[in-house]
Amino acid sequence: MTEERGGADRETLNVGFRVTAGRLNEALLRGLIGGLALLAFLTTLIATPWGIGLGPDSLAYVGIARTLLKGLGVTYFTDVGGFSAVNHYPPLYPAMVAGVALMGLDPLTAARWLSAFLFAGNVALVSLIAFTATSSLGAVLIAAFLTFTSFPMVQIHSMAWSEPLFIFFAFSGLFLLGVYLQRSQRWMLYAAGVSIALSCLTRYAGIAFLGAGVLGLFFLNPYHRKEGIADTAVFFTLGSLPLMLWALRNFLLAGSAANRGIGFHPPGAADLSNAVSSICLWIFPAGIIEFPAWERVALLATFLLLAYRFGRTINFARNRLIQLTSISLAGYAFFLLAARSLFDNAISFDTRILSPAYIAAMIVGVSIMTHWHKTKIFESPSSSRLVWYGLVIIVAVAQTTGGMAWWRQSYKDGIGFAGPDWRRSRLVNFVNRVETSAAVFTNVPDVIYMLTGRLTEMIPNKNDPKSLRANKRYAAEVAAMREQLRMTGGVVVYFHAQQRLWYLPSETALQKDAGLSLVATTNDGYIYRLE
Repeated sequence: MTEERGGADRETLNVGFRVTAGRLNEALLRGLIGGLALLAFLTTLIATPWGIGLGPDSLAYVGIARTLLKGLGVTYFTDVGGFSAVNHYPPLYPAMVAGVALMGLDPLTAARWLSAFLFAGNVALVSLIAFTATSSLGAVLIAAFLTFTSFPMVQIHSMAWSEPLFIFFAFSGLFLLGVYLQRSQRWMLYAAGVSIALSCLTRYAGIAFLGAGVLGLFFLNPYHRKEGIADTAVFFTLGSLPLMLWALRNFLLAGSAANRGIGFHPPGAADLSNAVSSICLWIFPAGIIEFPAWERVALLATFLLLAYRFGRTINFARNRLIQLTSISLAGYAFFLLAARSLFDNAISFDTRILSPAYIAAMIVGVSIMTHWHKTKIFESPSSSRLVWYGLVIIVAVAQTTGGMAWWRQSYKDGIGFAGPDWRRSRLVNFVNRVETSAAVFTNVPDVIYMLTGRLTEMIPNKNDPKSLRANKRYAAEVAAMREQLRMTGGVVVYFHAQQRLWYLPSETALQKDAGLSLVATTNDGYIYRLE
């Protein structure tokens, strides 16, 4: 009797220990994810004292946010100085910026805070995906560290770009779908469809993740094929309907669903070399991209062969989340190649456009590493273990170099139009002080609208940007500009930015053609009035 009671007590004690250990692990997991997400949030704010980085696409995003706040709909102030209906860009990211700005913030400040929140959200999301796929706290640490320090993630979260929001919605959809396929909770299917729909309204590349979800539901569904077909139909409807409505709106307003024509312009050797350089930045320090092309290809091929050697013995047959992520990686690559070859010759395979592929590849890679470490490392010879740990350390250290250099650049000098040259521009401040009744002509009306919200007009084009020939209406447009300047007491503000728009006249040519008198010279341009 005493022995039986003692055995029961020991069993109860063991169960108690297991429960306590589980709770400690859960608390530790939450603490790790929360701490790393908070660190990402604070780093974004600290490293952007000049404001969120601003590139050419940021002109459109922030401009759309400004027009939304003014009640002008989804339009933006173009580089020719007028408003146009938006169909080239999906609407969700600028709408989110405008939504944050409703709290009393300027859209530029709103974009900075939104990016900080998204960086925190993406670090937490990738950590959660890694834990769900591997049940390993080590995997959580590695995935969160790579998300937080890698150059592709640092770059996109320091800019007013749509990729951070796209990654959040696309991978939230994959996560919910992967969990649904393993647990079959119906609300997850609906939430996954909505999340993928939001990714499509952020970037058109969400179509790749929509396709990955459809394939996953049809081929990976563990239940009856009839149920799989029904789930696929529900997911596809939820994921595609908002994008279809947006495309219909674009066609009715602008005559094009996405402002892209069909042609055939497959990527060339330079494009593929750019892709290799961008992928090398996922793994190696930034200096690697300066190596000759064959050396970059050899390094990348060696790393991929090693990854294949470690991963070929891993069985992911029941891990729906990793299978879905792998399908999405292949689907995204196919989407980029198809879009570049058939619809958009301007697509560049740089770190920005490949950032969603980086997240997918990193999740799969971390899962392979974790499963191999759990199941195979102690069966392997010491040399293989040495190579294993060496690779992990090298990749972790190499990941930090590019991201740290980018953050340093952002902190010191700003990125793009967010730099001190534009933030402290005497010409921008001058334009902001000009009476609103006075006409202001400039060669950067979109930049001024993004930075200040002030509406200005574009100076006449010397050449036609589409035909590349001389603008036959140039003289008439110059005469019309002179008349507006005369009637309103307006000014011409010419920035040192001719390289942005090659088809404009130079400052000396415009001064001569329009009969302008130089009023002031600054470090960033000139101010003219009529003679």
